[in-house]
Amino acid sequence: MKPRRRDAREHAVWRRLPAILFWGTALPLLCSGLWHWTVQPERARLDLHGLSLADYALIGVVVCHWTMVFTAGIACRIVMVINGPVQRADPYPLPELAGEQAGERLQPPAAHLRRGQPGHDRS
Repeated sequence: MKPRRRDAREHAVWRRLPAILFWGTALPLLCSGLWHWTVQPERARLDLHGLSLADYALIGVVVCHWTMVFTAGIACRIVMVINGPVQRADPYPLPELAGEQAGERLQPPAAHLRRGQPGHDRS
């Protein structure tokens, strides 16, 4: 698995999208099913227009929800592709630390290169 940033919110949203899609589809369908189940048969014949209108409205809600989840998924993928995997540099010891660890003493800069000395470039 590729390493990723800790603050990558798009990964958290991406992982939640299937559950959001499922519950956003199931809840309106459960409401519709509950409404059809609780309506008495003799009243259902009289109120057939109202039931079908509610069904169409719930279908519209579900399709709108799918569209929003699909759009959020596209946005998450775009951000993940643009960011790419985390790239870490190889560990590289600093030159002054590497020299001291090897027992070597680094030489101080030449006297003419010190600040304020003649021959020092004052740019």
